[in-house]
Amino acid sequence: MKVYYRQKSTDGDHWIHIFYFHHNLAPVILDIIKNLDRNKFRFTICNFWGSEYRKEDFLKYGAQVVCLKARSIYDPSAWWKLVKLLINCSPHIIHTILPELSLPIRLISPFLTKSFTVHTFQNPLSSEPAHLRLPNLFTLQLCDAITGVSTGVVKEITLKRPKLASKIMVTPNGVDQEEFFMSLKSKESSLRDEINLGTEEKLLACVGRLAYQKGQDVLIKAMKILKEKKIQVKLILVGPDYWNGYLQRLVSNLQLGKEIIFLGRRDDIARILANIDIYVAPSRWEGFNIALSEAMLSGVPCIATALPGHSELLINNETAISVAVDNPEELADAIIWVLNYPQEAIRMANNAKKLVEEKYTAKKMAKRYEKLYLSLINNMALCCCKDALQG
Repeated sequence: MKVYYRQKSTDGDHWIHIFYFHHNLAPVILDIIKNLDRNKFRFTICNFWGSEYRKEDFLKYGAQVVCLKARSIYDPSAWWKLVKLLINCSPHIIHTILPELSLPIRLISPFLTKSFTVHTFQNPLSSEPAHLRLPNLFTLQLCDAITGVSTGVVKEITLKRPKLASKIMVTPNGVDQEEFFMSLKSKESSLRDEINLGTEEKLLACVGRLAYQKGQDVLIKAMKILKEKKIQVKLILVGPDYWNGYLQRLVSNLQLGKEIIFLGRRDDIARILANIDIYVAPSRWEGFNIALSEAMLSGVPCIATALPGHSELLINNETAISVAVDNPEELADAIIWVLNYPQEAIRMANNAKKLVEEKYTAKKMAKRYEKLYLSLINNMALCCCKDALQG
């Protein structure tokens, strides 16, 4: 187990200690701690596996970073290290995200009498592995608070467990606008120069890990339809490959090697979005699509699948074009429409940008979590006060 520190306060006893437990150092957690008051809170970020990507960013904002270096999900030494860590640091709040990691936390939570447990659903309950879905659902009652990153996610949980409605709240993800636009300014060279694309050629993009959930295969099939209709567009797919080369083989089989470019994992998303004409989010499911919100913030016209997880951002013909899931023909038609009606597309893009700027920022997301954390602590203080008076 590796533990990294950057700074400590001498009056740490007055802090509310938040313990985040996740499989990696998730950017959404970084966005929360960056925007919480570090005079009120201190943070431990516990990474189950061991990736130290962006570790320095977490340290910069005063977090303690713990890497358990687990060999597998069933690694007993990693779980024992976690238990000892929780006993030793006694955090006020343990905040989990990934279902397979949150289940054990819930089961030991009755023994962690000084800690509240919060679980956030970043994806719909129905998208979780079947062997985790029921255990996850029926142990939710052990959580002190439950959040979902979109109205659709929360609605699904509430329908399944209506008795938990009082514990559940919507906490949409948000974009760190300052960092987003700073990263855009720091990049001088053009993406189009990098991929040898002319300024007049139409460029589409989809950002996200290459995986079944994200539906890039549907977009590739839509590109085949566009090619057959003599619509000349290029597509860039941005993100790490979690699909074992399936999409690359599909592109080869459909003879789309000249039309589709794989860029892999990138840290210059703002720069990429500044160089495209249309953003496409063909996901099969989402909790809250941060990549789509970033595209909207950049002012590019967007097309997205009609999902509960897109509902906060996607208002058909107002903020984006809505298409059915798993429908390459409808997706191709939507791309053609955006190309043929640029003024309408710009109008929708402007509406979408305004929506994200007003409602879905990292600061607003952090404020929601701060309100939740403080309410849990204040309720505990109130209960202790009542017990003392009754005694």
